[in-house]
Amino acid sequence: MDASVGRGRYDLSFYLDLAHGLLTVTYDSELFSGFVVQQLLRHFEVALHSIADSPGRIADVSLLSGDEVHRQLDEWNSATASFPNDKTIHGLFEEQVARTPDAIALVAGKERLTYLELDRRANRLAQYLRSFGVGPDDLIAICLEKTSELIAAILAVLKSGAAYVPLESEHPDERRRLLLDDAPARLLISSSELVAGIDNHPVDVVLVDRDAELIRRMPYTPPAITSAPSDLAYCLYTSGSTGTPKGILIEHQQV
Repeated sequence: MDASVGRGRYDLSFYLDLAHGLLTVTYDSELFSGFVVQQLLRHFEVALHSIADSPGRIADVSLLSGDEVHRQLDEWNSATASFPNDKTIHGLFEEQVARTPDAIALVAGKERLTYLELDRRANRLAQYLRSFGVGPDDLIAICLEKTSELIAAILAVLKSGAAYVPLESEHPDERRRLLLDDAPARLLISSSELVAGIDNHPVDVVLVDRDAELIRRMPYTPPAITSAPSDLAYCLYTSGSTGTPKGILIEHQQV
């Protein structure tokens, strides 16, 4: 495509000279790039061939070539993907720990944890949770600020074989109590400050600050329990804006 610099009346104009078989395009270079204009011309050419080959309704005219249709519908919008559906979330994390134990896994403010440090912190909490008798498909609520403690708690719950129910710390006490009742949660992991509004709930509570010394005494190896990909990973509740919040149960293999 030949190009020249000049001025046009409109942002984009097409001039077709049927006598000489020439098509001239005038465009605003601040709005369109040469590549985009070339694409438009290619689509125009495809449309002309489509009309000539199969005259009919305008709605049936194609603008995309066969290669472009394949690229957009098959390559760019593939509905299939290969993933390890025979593994668990924490199992995949532990594989990464084995590969890069000293690499930084988590940055929270000034705190930095390697994969090995985060894994051991989660293992100790998981061992502590197991001392309460939790196991596969039990639900454990987590109400913590968005810090390294939250990430470690999520991993710990999964390593214990249970599934977690996230409770937003900024949500009203009434909603948090409602979710604890509806789940129903076997345990609640929280802190002394955040649990104050729901401390009258009968659920057993693990406080990461109050129980810190007990947790540190636990082995840093993972609990001796096997989780399956079909086990629950977490339960996520809807907002409840149209009624009572509803819990959606998600398995490891679905994630």
